[in-house]
Formats: sequence, C-alpha cells, structure tokens
Amino acid sequence: MKNQTKKAWRVVFLASLFALMILLASCGETECNHREWVIPGKEATCTQAGLTEGKKCADCGEILVEQKTIDKIEHTLEILPELSPTCTEVGYTSGIKCTICSTFVLKPIEIPAKGHTEETIPAKEPTCTESGLTEGKKCTDCDEILILQQAIKAKDHTEVILPTKEATCTQAGLTEGKKCADCGEILVEQKTIDKIEHTLEILPELSPTCTEVGYTSGIECTVCKSVILKRTEIPAKGHTEETIPAQGAESCDKPGLTEGKKCSDCGEILVAQQVINPFQHTIEILQEVSPTCTEKGYTSGARCTVCKTIVLEQSEIPAKGHTEKMLPAVAATCTKSGLTEGKKCDDCGEILIVQQEIPPIPHTYENSYTCSVCEQELYKPSENLEYAVSTDGTYCTVSGMGLCADTTVVIPYTYNELPVT
Repeated sequence: MKNQTKKAWRVVFLASLFALMILLASCGETECNHREWVIPGKEATCTQAGLTEGKKCADCGEILVEQKTIDKIEHTLEILPELSPTCTEVGYTSGIKCTICSTFVLKPIEIPAKGHTEETIPAKEPTCTESGLTEGKKCTDCDEILILQQAIKAKDHTEVILPTKEATCTQAGLTEGKKCADCGEILVEQKTIDKIEHTLEILPELSPTCTEVGYTSGIECTVCKSVILKRTEIPAKGHTEETIPAQGAESCDKPGLTEGKKCSDCGEILVAQQVINPFQHTIEILQEVSPTCTEKGYTSGARCTVCKTIVLEQSEIPAKGHTEKMLPAVAATCTKSGLTEGKKCDDCGEILIVQQEIPPIPHTYENSYTCSVCEQELYKPSENLEYAVSTDGTYCTVSGMGLCADTTVVIPYTYNELPVT
C-alpha cells in the first residue's frame, strides 16, 4: 500500500513538471493569467508526515497556495499477551506493536520449549484371565506417551482344592471342588449335600417365682440348639406385699423403726425399716415453688418426715401478675370483617381483653356497577336497548327494548359517552 502511494505521487509530480515545462516554453515573456489547479493533501500516518491541500497554476506551474507539513500521528498500540511455552513448542514474552504499521514498540522475546516431564506408567502383572502390560512412560504436562506399554500374555490357572463340608441339621454340606488360587475362578463346582435330621430334646415346664419368669415345656435340638417347639414365657408372679408396722415412729424422743415391707411368699424385704434415733429429726427438703402470673409460689423449706415438725419454714412469694401485650386492631373492609384491639399475657398467653369482631363495611359504588374498593360487580347493565338522543345532543333516553331480552332491565349511566336520563 505504501509503495503504491509513493509511485502515484511520482507520476503526479512528473506529469506536473512536464506540463509546467510546456507552458513555460509556450508563454515566453507574456504575463500568465493563472489557472488554479488543486494539489491534493496527503494524510499523515504513524510512519510518514502528511501534507495539507495546496494550489498552483495549471499553465505556468507557479505555487499559489503552499502545502504545509502535517506531523506524523501516534502509533495505535496493541498489547501482545504472553504465550507460555509447551513441552515441544516455544513461547513468547508479552510485547507491544502498532496495529497500523506493525512496528514493534516492545518486541516479544522467545521462551524455549520446556521439554517433557517424564512419569512412569507402572507395569500391570498378567492374571489367569487378563493380559498384563509392561512399564511405560508419559509426560505429566501434556500426557504424550513417551514409551508405549506392551501387552503381556495371560497366565494359566493355579488349581487349589475346595474341601468337603459335612452337612449338619442346620446347614447343607458341600462336595469337594476346585478353584484358581490366583484369580478365584471356580474350576470344579461344589455340589450341595442335604441337611441331616435334628436330635430332639424335650424341655420341661419351669414354674415362675416372685422375681423370675417361668416357661412352658418345649422341644429343641441338642446339636444345633434350634427350637422346634418354642417355650412360652410365663411372667414372674411379683411380690405379695406385707406391711411391717412402724415402732415408735410417731415421736422423736425415743428410738424406733420406720414402717417396712416384705413379701409374704418368699420373705424378701421390699422396704427396709430405718432406725429412728431420739431427738433427731428425719429431714425432708421442701422444694421451692415458682410463682406464676396468677398463683403464688413458695421458697424452699425443710420438715421432719416422722413428727412433721417444720425445721425451715417456707415463705410465700406473691404471684407475678400478667405482662400485658397489645393485640392490634384489624380494620374491616367490604370483603372481610375486622377486629377490635385486645390484650393478652406475654408470659402465659391468657387473653385479658377479648377482641370483638367488626362487621364488614358496605361496598362503595360511585356512578358505576363495580365497587371502587374491592372491584366486586353489583349488577350488569342491560344491553341492546334502543336510545333516543336529545335535540341538543347533551343526553339520551331509553326509547325501547330493542333486542334486549332481560326480564329485569338495568339502565346504564351512559350511552355513547352521553348521560342516560
């Protein structure tokens, strides 16, 4: 493109010079009446300065408007990103060049290829049923195979005896068989031997006691212990309680015994009697009772379980009272009822002021057949009635039924944007 532009300017220059020489030869000493000829401008590039438009005489060649030099423009730069090298191909550092003239402002530097990073592909031993592979190598970066693995022929089976298994009364037996010791493949299949009969024993009935269960009679195998007739469990009878009366347990001024209990059948002590020493109370801790919103509580205390003497008196804790929480009112609409404001306890949830229901408000119909709030349609105006327009054209009236078949006629508010009277 640049060479073609230079050639074109040379042709124009030579042609202009030749015409000028002819005109000078023909003019002689006569004064020239200049005929303007435009000398075209030349745009500046990033490699060459440009020229403004000029003018000269087409006859004598005299320069009438001199061309001015236009400075070269700046390069249009493009950043060339870095190209990383691969195992087999070189890379380049980042660079900068002009997209117009292809001049390098920052020339990329070649980065040598990295070369392969070898990784051993382990050999695979052949089995009885599958061939193996020799060791190979590949590149860990690009996965190129560097040394191809070669196939190794599969081996023969190594026989091992599967021993006979005697049949029992719970499990079938097996005949002798064979398999491969390396791959486990069955070479001679073992045959099933049927189970033998059970050796039965009758288990007698066992009566229950107060604490231990009994069993009905049953039958089981003495060899495998399998249950042929299951014994049913008979629940333990439980103790028959007999009270051992307390001795001197009504006061704390002499030793005594607390009340106890025993089984009247087996004699086992169920509740042992405790010795009550004189002048020593048997203390029972009375737990603290927390107050609620409506009921009082009590602090912890202590008393004697024998003589009922209060050792540490409990103090009354007043009821807390309710913590009021407002239940907001709900405004009634023309489709739903509302609620008045109420109150409840924030702790126990008891309703303190019940909310009262507010009936729905009436629908709002403003010169239409539809509620302006909920858009519910009250009724639909009749269609196909006949109308007469007033002489001044400001309103109209119903003049007849027309094609309307309604039993109840509903006259609309307007017809053709005119009020109906």
